Amino acid sequence: MRRIFSRSISSAASWGRKKKKNIIRRRCPLNRFRAIVRKIMCDIFWISDTTDWELGTNAELNVYILTHRKKRLLSLEDKICLRKPTPERTANEINTIMKKLRLFKAFKIYPEDVRREILFHAGFECWNKDRVLVRQGHTPGYAYFIVSGTALFEYTHPDPIFANETKHHIDKLGEGDGFGEMAILYNEPHSGTVTVSSDWIEVILLQKDRFISLLQETVKKHWDAIRWAFMKFPYFENFPEPALRHLCSHASLVTYPPGEIIPVKDEFGSNMVTMVVDGMCNVLQTIFIAEDKSKPMYKRFSLYKERIPENWGQLPDNVRPIIMQICTLRRKCIFGLGEQMSKNMILSESEVLALIIPRNLLLRYNITNIWGRIIDTLNLTYPKTDEIFHSFIENRRWSIYKTKLRKDINKCTKTMSMCIHDAPLSTRARMLRLRGQLYDKVVSMPYYKFGEIDIDNTMEIITLKKKSTDRAPLSGHETDKQRFEEEYLRLKHLYRETQHKLKVFKGVREVG
Repeated sequence: MRRIFSRSISSAASWGRKKKKNIIRRRCPLNRFRAIVRKIMCDIFWISDTTDWELGTNAELNVYILTHRKKRLLSLEDKICLRKPTPERTANEINTIMKKLRLFKAFKIYPEDVRREILFHAGFECWNKDRVLVRQGHTPGYAYFIVSGTALFEYTHPDPIFANETKHHIDKLGEGDGFGEMAILYNEPHSGTVTVSSDWIEVILLQKDRFISLLQETVKKHWDAIRWAFMKFPYFENFPEPALRHLCSHASLVTYPPGEIIPVKDEFGSNMVTMVVDGMCNVLQTIFIAEDKSKPMYKRFSLYKERIPENWGQLPDNVRPIIMQICTLRRKCIFGLGEQMSKNMILSESEVLALIIPRNLLLRYNITNIWGRIIDTLNLTYPKTDEIFHSFIENRRWSIYKTKLRKDINKCTKTMSMCIHDAPLSTRARMLRLRGQLYDKVVSMPYYKFGEIDIDNTMEIITLKKKSTDRAPLSGHETDKQRFEEEYLRLKHLYRETQHKLKVFKGVREVG
């Protein structure tokens, strides 16, 4: 016990002496100067940025400044601001950086207030080529967002047959890409190693604690939406969880309004796979038709099968491009896997919600050769170029016939004399049936003949007849005044009722 205790005391004393030496070494002016020089050498790439210089008399230098000023995303002042401590950053500086990063791909999914908090707490770093940023299996400490430069994402796994490990290059990360969020979000080690592949790389990085407090809710909500879109397609039912996580970090949900072209390549020229989650879009193909006006109409057009130049202005005068609609993509359709029609153009017909995934990344997870089978099915389904040309000829013939038929109809003069034979037989039968029903109804009424005689004479006849038949004998106690009032009311009521019947029967007769 004494020996162990003495050893622990001696080790603590030696550690204390080493700490004092390090403090003294740091305070040494020469060592501090060396540290500053090393720091400048590491950051010489962005410190020596000349794009903020004013234009002078040197034409070559002016061209260099103007060309690099368009390519840069952050100026030297912005980078210095991101290197400052958080309390020293001003709101005006952060607003300036936010305006420049409004189209930054890594920040598009975050709302404006979250972007502001990121820039208040994020840092800026610059590393040279072959620098390892994160290593596979290590615990994550930062989330990285690439501002400029490129990096390689790779991972190693044990070979199932041989004992050695095999290295696989997964993806090439460029401007606007991020890495490290997945490991922080799921609290697991890094799934791969990221190494700088360009001469220099500029990165905005955020600490793990800040990422969890600021971005975990937003990122998780975005990835849950992508996971929901993945589950709409039966192809991903047997995918393992790590594969789905990796695809979620590189996929995106995009909404296209009606009449917009859906790109098949991203801004870096990489091919993209489009999966239609909701909506409807059309696949368009351009064919080149050669017209020979010396031949008859039915042999005038032919398919131009020679090599198509990149500039369509170099085509012969008798060759013109025709855009044809091949098919319609609806919900749960897929396009751009490398099939025969994947080089064509897609046009949204209605509002389309599409899931966009890089093709090279998706084809790496080819479980049970599902993507190869889908490509073969699509190649059998899509029409060939000869079939599209035949459809063009048929549509043109129909258009010519329709135009000719419309002109022939418009040339016909309108007939001025009309007779009963110009009306359709069904209409005439219907009118006869209605007239027969009205006639039977009128004849069944008692006063149907009143429409043929004078109304005044008819009223006098009805009044006299009613007086002689319907008049009741008066009692002895009634006075002459009461008799007169009763007779007046009775005749008034009878007159109104008879006049109403005459109007009804007269209208019915006119209709009949």
